[in-house]
Parts: sequence; C-alpha cells; structure tokens
Amino acid sequence: MKTNIKLLALILALTMLLSAALVGCNTATPPDGGNSDVSSEAPAGSNLPEETDPPSGAPEEYSIVSGGKGNFKIVRPANLTSDDISVKVAIDIRKAINNAVGVSLELGDDWIKDGESYDGSTFEILVGNTGYPETAEVMAELNYGQYAVKAVGNKIVVFSYTESGYSKALGKLQTLIRENTVKADDGTQTLTISAEALNVINNTEKMTATLPIFEGGKFSSVTDMGDGCYGLIIKSTNTDAYNAYVKKLTDKGFKTHATNEIAGSHFATLYNDEYTINAGFYNNMDEVRVIIEPYRDCTLAPLKSDAAPVTTTQITMIGVEGIYNGSYQQNGLCLVYRLSTGEFVIVDGGHHGNSGIYASNIIKTLREQSKDYAKTDKDITIAAWIITHPHTDHHGTLLNEYKQFTKFNFKGIMCNFWSESDFNIAKNTTSSFATGSFAGYYKSASIAKEIGVDFYAPHVGQVYWFGDTAFEFLYTIESYLPKVATGFNTCSLVFRTITTDKSGKSTSVMVTGDATGHAFAVCNKMYRNELKCDVVQVAHHGGGTGGANGDTQSAYGLMKPSVILWPVGANYFPTVEKNTYNHALLEGKNPNFKELYVAGWQGNAVTLPLPYTIGTSVTNNVVEPK
Repeated sequence: MKTNIKLLALILALTMLLSAALVGCNTATPPDGGNSDVSSEAPAGSNLPEETDPPSGAPEEYSIVSGGKGNFKIVRPANLTSDDISVKVAIDIRKAINNAVGVSLELGDDWIKDGESYDGSTFEILVGNTGYPETAEVMAELNYGQYAVKAVGNKIVVFSYTESGYSKALGKLQTLIRENTVKADDGTQTLTISAEALNVINNTEKMTATLPIFEGGKFSSVTDMGDGCYGLIIKSTNTDAYNAYVKKLTDKGFKTHATNEIAGSHFATLYNDEYTINAGFYNNMDEVRVIIEPYRDCTLAPLKSDAAPVTTTQITMIGVEGIYNGSYQQNGLCLVYRLSTGEFVIVDGGHHGNSGIYASNIIKTLREQSKDYAKTDKDITIAAWIITHPHTDHHGTLLNEYKQFTKFNFKGIMCNFWSESDFNIAKNTTSSFATGSFAGYYKSASIAKEIGVDFYAPHVGQVYWFGDTAFEFLYTIESYLPKVATGFNTCSLVFRTITTDKSGKSTSVMVTGDATGHAFAVCNKMYRNELKCDVVQVAHHGGGTGGANGDTQSAYGLMKPSVILWPVGANYFPTVEKNTYNHALLEGKNPNFKELYVAGWQGNAVTLPLPYTIGTSVTNNVVEPK
C-alpha cells in the first residue's frame, strides 16, 4: 500500500491534537487503559512507508501501568523468528514489567492491515527496527556503535544496531522500571517514567561506531562475525549506494588496499591505523555487507608481485586413506600448492589421529618438490596454511604437529569461521557438533601468535596473491550469517585459485573443503555462471550436503569442470560416487568431464602442473595393504 504522505501528515497532526486532549495533565495514559483492538496475531508484512514523518511533542511522564492495568503495548518488527534479538528484548521487557508490577503488557508487531492506517496516538514501546516513524527518527540520531531508550511522541523507542547495544538498552530500561515502580493508594503497583529519564543515547562499541551510516538501502543488522569482526548488512541497495559508501570510508581517512569484481559484485579492502574494512556489494542479492575488524589482528592480503619465478606452479592432492585400529579411515583433505616463487600453500592437512604420519607426508612433499632450489629446510617457505573449517580431519595435523613445521620458513596461517555465540546457538539445535572442534579453531590463531607467523582472516571477494596464482575467496560464513548454520561444514571456506602463465593460458581450481549445499546456495545466487572452473575438489569427500542436495548439484552444474580431485580413499569412493548430486560432475551429466583422480592411500599423490593440460598429471602410487 502506497500512502499519500501529505494526507498522512495531516492525520498524524490531528491524532496528536486528539491525544493531547485525551491525555490531560501532560501524562501519557490512554483513556482505555491501553487495550488495543490490533491483533498481535496479525499476519506479517508491515506496509507503512518509511518516509513518513513522526508526530512531534511528548508528554512529561509516561504512565506505563496504573490502576492494575497496562497502558502501553510492546511492539516489535514483523517477520522475525524467536532467535532475533528484537523479539528476545521485547519479551524480556514484558517480563521485567510483569515482575515489577504484576501486569503483563500486550505484545504485538508492526504489521498494519490493508485499509488501516498508522496511528501515532497509541501508546507503545517500540523494540527494534519497526516500520514506525518514531523508530526511524531515533535511528537517524545514532551511529552503529550506540543504543537508545528514548521517548518520541507517545512511543518509547528501544533500539540498537548491535546485540551488545540491545543488552545495554535492556539493562537501562530494566533499571528505570525498578526505580519507578511505586505502590498506589489502592494497593496496586504503578509504573510511571518521566520523559527526562527516557532520553538515553549511549555508546556501546568504538569499532562499529567507526562505520559511517549507509545511505540508499534498508538496514538489516550489525552481526558478530567472529574473530572480533562485526558485519553491517544492508538490503535493497545498489552499486551507486555502495560506491558512495566506499567514498565515505575514504573521506574518513581509510586507504584502499585492493578492489575486485566478480559477476557484477564489487569488493574493496580498506584500512587505517586501527581497523581493516572489507566492503562488498552482492550484485545478484542487492545487498551490501561491510566487515570491520582490528587492523593489527589480521595481516592484509598479499598483492600481486613481480617476483621472478624459480620453478613451475603445481597442485598436489595427497592420499587420505589408512588402516587404524583394524579399519579403514579417511584423512579429510590435504592439498599442497607449489607456486612459481618456490613457496608453498598448504590446504587443511589431515586428521588429529596419527597426525604424525600425515605431517610426514606433507614434509616429504615439500622437500621433494623443492629439491632443485632449496638447500636446507629454512630455504623452504610455507607462505600460508589455509584451514577451510575446524573439523579435526582437516585441522588436526596443524593443531598437533605445527612445531614440526617451524623448521621451515613458515609465514602465515589462514582461516575464518563463526563466532562463539553462533556456535553455541547451532550446538543447541543439533547433536552433530564436537565441542573440541571450536576450541581447536581458536587455537589456530594462538598458534600463529606463538610461532610468530602472520594470521590471515580471508573475506568474500578478497584475492590473496602467492607467486603467479591468485587465491580468490568466494564464500565464508560471513555470507551466510545472520542465519544459523546447523553444522561446521556450512562454515567451510570456498575459494578458487587462478594460475596464469606468460602466454596468457590459465587454469582455475575450485577448492570447496567440506562446503554444504547451504554454502553453495549462496554461491549459486551470487556468482551463477561465474562458478565455471577447470578443476574441482569435491566437497565433503562426496558425502552429505547438510540436507541441501539440490544446491550442491546446482553448484556442480555451474562449475562444469574438466578435472575432478576427489579427496577420499579407494575403499570409500564407491559409496559416495553413487550419490545423485555428484553425478553433475561426471561423464553423462558434465559435458566437460575429462579426468577423475581419487586421493587413495596415505602417501599417494597426484600432481597437476598449473596451468594444466589434460593428460599431463603425475601420480605417485603407494602400494596399499591387502
């Protein structure tokens, strides 16, 4: 419904005059005791225009409860789940008032039925980003690091851009409720708060306050992204608004480190002496996501250099299967890139069980592939060790054996997963979590500090250059939040590497870790046909997709690789190969399919020279026990 603004302004003015006449003595107490005929069970979907002006003027006092009756209704935005902070705070405010005065206020949302109009004369406590003009007025006064408990007209607005701000706003209002509850002459409890007391705007977080306000879109949330990062999410926006915001950042003194474009989406990494910002416009989703983090916590992505090549570039998949305790077991994923500069990038590495064997396999690979230019272990450089996600069959070797790798020129560790609060929410919704995995994840950052190497937290759209190869990150959990993931695999990094030689020939390799279909759903929407690549590492060893088989199948259909790297042993491969969603990669469904490599036994290795020409792979087969 598109409401005539001038007519609405006239209605608002008339309702304010009527409200003043009814209130008398300048105390906000509705004549009907606060009973509203608007159902709290109304269907979601407020249709109030955002550009309407709120009513001006406010009473001197707000009588929330009197005579044993509630005079106010608590209103939060429609279309929210019970996990949303606005819903939680609205319920907590209702509980606080009930505990203080024994009256339970009506709880509803901001949906307005077709044919009805906004009524500024009603007495309401507005919690969160409601569609009402009073909320918009308060939001316009705040930066992203502040919260408010503020009276506007006949409304009490409770709002923050962050969860921590909501906690502080709730605490402030709870204090006001306790301090202003008194016993009336008739024996009932009353709750009246002065307008002067309801004028609270306080700071909560310095980091988020640094972000300028985004103009030209609809604010969605400021979310804890983990690792001390916060993410601002803006919906219903466009490229012009994104570019204007990046200019705001540079006008504030942020320097541009790098920019990138993928499938019409734009990304920029900026920094100053205190913070690093990764800003991205998600073209096919009409969203902007802005990640801010402390500058000194993470190292900026290395840029393309003109370093002279000392060798050729290649990728090696190391075997993953072994027999332990009498049965076949898998070793997750282990990829080793050798770059033109002679440096190495390791991806994952293997299981925590028998991790010494897996570490030995990696070390053997590093030494063998660098023997033509490295005389000692210190001549061998591990430019980065990337952990796709914190399951121990991917992360275990680094956690247990990192000291073995200090004999080399070890330069950096890279990972980016979710926050502890999101982990705890997800853990309570499913039994598939190993709590030790989360502790292990945080240990990776402490390992980097302990051994004195750089710590990288890659963000969507960023490109890390090592030698002649670009590592371009397409997905992190930051693109999935604030939805709650139901497993660590939805946190898995998805990135592609692009190696280009002097003649211009290039090969792209898609590394998916253990990505679920939920992660792929985001990639499918963001990149579409830009997911096309030459080589694919099969996600989650070809196993479960987190219940989103169709999205995994769609992603593989968009990738259409010629070469498939399948990180699984020969004993388990026949089981996963038959999964329907994997057929999109194979002959019959994939017109580009040429070669398939199964990782095989521990110590086995398949190496692809990059850029890759079909038929030039090198395999090293270790005899498997019978």
